[in-house]
Amino acid sequence: MMKRMEKMRRFTAFQKALSKKNSKQKIEFFVAAAIVSLLLIFILGASMPTVGDTSADASEDPQPAPIDQLTSSSGSVTVVARILPSRLIVVDDEDKIIEIWSNTPGADYTLRAREGYVDGSEHPLTEGIKSQYNKLLPTIDWSKKGLVYSR
Repeated sequence: MMKRMEKMRRFTAFQKALSKKNSKQKIEFFVAAAIVSLLLIFILGASMPTVGDTSADASEDPQPAPIDQLTSSSGSVTVVARILPSRLIVVDDEDKIIEIWSNTPGADYTLRAREGYVDGSEHPLTEGIKSQYNKLLPTIDWSKKGLVYSR
């Protein structure tokens, strides 16, 4: 209860400072807010690195280059991502194949199994799962990508 009363007292003081009747308090409030803001900017600005900062180990010429020697430059970055060919078998609690997911029609791929869902926990590829998979191989259209088999 005391905290709530203290908050209300502060809010009331804030309202009074902003009211037209107390223009002196209003000016004092905004001056104090401006000073606090400037101090924060100064403190944050002093802690931020500036453009052109060098480490103590760097041995650069402290003199800036003449304007006629300045050049502009640009660069680019190329990111290459390779998705490895794989097939994913989703199995139920009895190790029966529920789904097969594929991103490759080829014969060179990694084969993994998961429990219940595509993002389920890893499951060992047992002989029973491999046997079911080998029986399904000729019946699936491997030219598709994504979900290629669903029970």
